[in-house]
Amino acid sequence: MVRFARLVEAGLRDDRQRLHEDLLSEESRLTALEEIRWHSMKDFEALGEGGVTTTEAALYYTLFHHLTREIDLQGRLVIVARRRLHDKQAALTAAAEERWAAERSHRGPGRHRMPEGAFDQMFPGGPRSVLKKAS
Repeated sequence: MVRFARLVEAGLRDDRQRLHEDLLSEESRLTALEEIRWHSMKDFEALGEGGVTTTEAALYYTLFHHLTREIDLQGRLVIVARRRLHDKQAALTAAAEERWAAERSHRGPGRHRMPEGAFDQMFPGGPRSVLKKAS
């Protein structure tokens, strides 16, 4: 059971890493599209100072329209990638807790607690007497 829990956890960790890389890629694409739109707007403004033909204006309008739609779509992809990464992290945390519980049950109950008063019987002078003897 412990070995299986470790394998599940390792698989989830690999998936989480892949999803993290996917998120970075989607965010990079979104940034690139936003930069293209910004530079295109600056180009259009500069072009407008010298006068713009109807054809040029129509081309820039179409470009801005498509870039805006692409940015919107890419923004949604980033949101989905973030949700998937968050969900995978939650699954990884749950798997780690299950593995920890399996390891704990596999090892047994662990160290036993000393009964009440056992320390006083072993060291009648209390904890400070132990420290005085050590120094």
